[in-house]
Amino acid sequence: ELSNYSPWEDDGWVPLTKSGKQKSPNQIRNELQRYIDQCKANGTSNQTRIIEQMGVNSNSFRKFMDPSTYVNQWNATANGTYWSAAKLLAKVAYEKELAKATGSGSKRKSTRDDYDSDDYDVQAVTKRYK
Repeated sequence: ELSNYSPWEDDGWVPLTKSGKQKSPNQIRNELQRYIDQCKANGTSNQTRIIEQMGVNSNSFRKFMDPSTYVNQWNATANGTYWSAAKLLAKVAYEKELAKATGSGSKRKSTRDDYDSDDYDVQAVTKRYK
């Protein structure tokens, strides 16, 4: 059963793959870019609004999104965009899963319907952090 519990709001939360490993900055970067592209394509949002929604500085966002900025990709976890993007993507996937589980959903297309929540195993994450 899914509830309104939000594991990504806990201190110490880490974005995990289905196998239980921490998601790399490259994985988060790619998922975020896909999400931004989908929002632009269906007209539900744009990059500027998503950056504002994450609450990150546009320069930090630009730096994070350029993989050549970091010699070692894991250094990008020090950039707040990594954590903000991971939380945003987890929330979007969770809301999509919750809508699917409760059978509710709006008739109009939303970004949650487009984002591929298979990238996050929401039930495993929720169970792990309850």
